[in-house]
Amino acid sequence: MSTNFIVITDPASPLEAYAKQNGIKFFNIPKNVGGRFSVLSAIGLVPLMLCGYDAAALLEGARACKKRFLEDGDDTLLQKAYHYATHKNAKINVIFSYGDRFLEFNDWYVQLWAESLGKKKGYKRYGLTPVGLIGSRDQHSFLQLIMDGVKDKTVSFIKVAAAGANTAIPSISLNGLEGCDFVNGLNLGELINAQCSATMHALVQEGISVDVIELERLDEASAGFLIYYFELLTSATGIMLGINTYDQPGVEVGKRILKTMLTAGKQD
Repeated sequence: MSTNFIVITDPASPLEAYAKQNGIKFFNIPKNVGGRFSVLSAIGLVPLMLCGYDAAALLEGARACKKRFLEDGDDTLLQKAYHYATHKNAKINVIFSYGDRFLEFNDWYVQLWAESLGKKKGYKRYGLTPVGLIGSRDQHSFLQLIMDGVKDKTVSFIKVAAAGANTAIPSISLNGLEGCDFVNGLNLGELINAQCSATMHALVQEGISVDVIELERLDEASAGFLIYYFELLTSATGIMLGINTYDQPGVEVGKRILKTMLTAGKQD
């Protein structure tokens, strides 16, 4: 058993005690780091290293983000957080990521944003609803709501400059379908990024608040930068809303009720 398992847990937890009793290798994560903020701790780094990813490069990317926004005086992230926290109408924040590889990242962003910013203080409730979209797929569904529906959304586009650079679109011209020839000679990345830019310009024309995050390539360093960026943005937005970004009392209530229900069921 000790050679087939690794335990990652809080210091001095029951799971750590179990690992020690059974000779299982264990790693600790800080007690003050919640699950949604823990990607850059052992809970994220150990599995990534076991899968062959460069965890050192991931952390270097995170440090580069920290240096830019916390040490070098770039206040654009704080301006963005202030815009989100004080916007009179936009209470829905959309991430429009161009590339299928962002699917799990979008899921993480939804948890990070929702669990961190959906809070109540006394009788007042706070929250900015997250939506994760993938381009260009969701240009044909959710985009219609953003364009012509209620203007209660902000949109952040994420695109990768070098994505699909080695995948050429075949130069094919068919009789009667010459209207499609405009993509001939492009690579797939150029087409996807052009779709991203066109969608962004369309939203700007509708008066919708947008911004774009462009990565040179999608590798461990850029992923680390992006993770830290959204953790920092979430924290800054929570501060400006005047809430505790790091707890999740609404989730804990459901856990306690479930435990009570299951315990009562066994007693019956």
